[in-house]
Amino acid sequence: MGKAERQNEAGDGAGPDLAQPAGGPGDDRLRAGVAEAAAPPTTSVNRIDRALPAWMRAFVRTRESGLLFAAAIIGLASGLLVCALNQSAQRLHEILFAIPAGAPLSITRSPDMWRTVGAPAAGGVILALLAWWARDRFRGRLADAIEANALSGGRLSPGGSLYIVAQTLVSNAFGASVGLEAAYTQLCGAFGSLLGRALGARRSDVVAALGPCIAQASYEVGPEFVAAFIAAGEDTARYFATSRKAGHSMFDLNAFIAERAARAAVGRFEDLRLDTYADERRFFSYRRTTHRKEPDYGRLMSAIVLK
Repeated sequence: MGKAERQNEAGDGAGPDLAQPAGGPGDDRLRAGVAEAAAPPTTSVNRIDRALPAWMRAFVRTRESGLLFAAAIIGLASGLLVCALNQSAQRLHEILFAIPAGAPLSITRSPDMWRTVGAPAAGGVILALLAWWARDRFRGRLADAIEANALSGGRLSPGGSLYIVAQTLVSNAFGASVGLEAAYTQLCGAFGSLLGRALGARRSDVVAALGPCIAQASYEVGPEFVAAFIAAGEDTARYFATSRKAGHSMFDLNAFIAERAARAAVGRFEDLRLDTYADERRFFSYRRTTHRKEPDYGRLMSAIVLK
């Protein structure tokens, strides 16, 4: 993000006195960020908002290095949370189904039939009890990360998020065919939301970049995929093109993500337009590997670099 752009954003909401040139541009930006960060919360209910010290909020709001530091904290914490959830589910699989340490439940048979039948049944009972306990506690506060961006300015309820994580973890741990991706997204999204609120972050501060992903020319989907968009009231003409295969379509994931970023009113969005399926020299692709019937594929790692 350019210096002028950052200066304009840091000055939003600052009082008239902060516009007086008492020093260099850097001083003006820093004072504007300090004044904005030091403003008291609008309500006593949102105690998390701007809870961190004013100097820390100003550092993140007025320095590119501050944004990078905050992003690094969120990334590191998210990685640790994902590892903890994954290890917890695996450990519960080993205890509940008596499978060897490290063995995946999906391809490992439990030695006892009563475990195979009893564990999912017990999980169902626990989920029912959780739903009964939470029936009125989180009314109007349950939303996943995408819904929160669209409907509530990216704010996620900590308690509601933990409830969703608990549901997903119980379902997975007790043998239901449910992945942990929802729990990963919810827990990491909630952490990022809380840190952003504590730092007094605004949507105009967000810079989003779409890295390597599958492009429309490579992303063929079935009619049920299109039907889900129609059911959600989306304009399918914006995201789908006709495929050479009858009844199928080509999905424009890049356009879909860009439109979601625009809905979220992020400050800046950039699409690198890199197709993981087509560019075999630089990228791995699960879909390409599946089409070729290869046994496995590599994993990609993304990094954020400020120039």
